[in-house]
Amino acid sequence: MSLLEKIEKLQKSPESYRRKILAFLMIIIIPAILSVWFFTLNFSFVGSNKKKVEIQPPFALVFDGFTETYSVFKDKILSLKSINN
Repeated sequence: MSLLEKIEKLQKSPESYRRKILAFLMIIIIPAILSVWFFTLNFSFVGSNKKKVEIQPPFALVFDGFTETYSVFKDKILSLKSINN
């Protein structure tokens, strides 16, 4: 039985059964997501010697990426022009 067939079967089942399935999945999935999130947090303690990382805005990162890509592309074009001359 494929996943789509299981979904169709679940859609045809009574609403009370679907609510039970939803509650069960929420009890399983939400703690899993929260635990992954919790364990990936970066804890910093007072007095630690770690350097603080400066967080850049997302658009600045995108702009820097485009700028770097443009400069690499420009260098490649200039090197091709010098080969042709």
